[in-house]
Amino acid sequence: MIDARMGELLAAAPDFAPRYLRLVEEGDGDPGMAAALTELADYVAELSRQVDDPLPALRRCLGAVEGLAGRGDDEAELVAWGFLDSLHPDERRRLTRWLGPRTRDLLAEVDGSEGAPDPPDGAPDPPEAGPEVAGTGAHPARTQDRAGSTAARKASGASSIG
Repeated sequence: MIDARMGELLAAAPDFAPRYLRLVEEGDGDPGMAAALTELADYVAELSRQVDDPLPALRRCLGAVEGLAGRGDDEAELVAWGFLDSLHPDERRRLTRWLGPRTRDLLAEVDGSEGAPDPPDGAPDPPEAGPEVAGTGAHPARTQDRAGSTAARKASGASSIG
């Protein structure tokens, strides 16, 4: 049975349903909200990079994420660490203008938790974006981290939050 929270996300983003159903198949059942939100983050990032008008689908997805974040502390934590933390910092910056107030607050929390100390005075600014995996728009470290964590969860038999 699909979690009611996931049902709301799927109702708002029906184009995401095939990806979610693949997750269900790969996980032999309910993949959990954290894994579903990580996959939704990938989907939203892809929408934000489309040349066509991604706004209707993007706004529906982000509206559903905002609604989920406003339901309670558990859901806010899922949105922060299952969805927002799954987005590359460049994707987060690109999406900020479409985030609702609760999701923006959670984004500040996520960004603050992974921030490095300020560079010393006179240090050069870091580059705007890291290298990408050729033709994918994905960043190597993020791709490797996600693949590694998925493989580790499957190997250990651990379930996702949710």
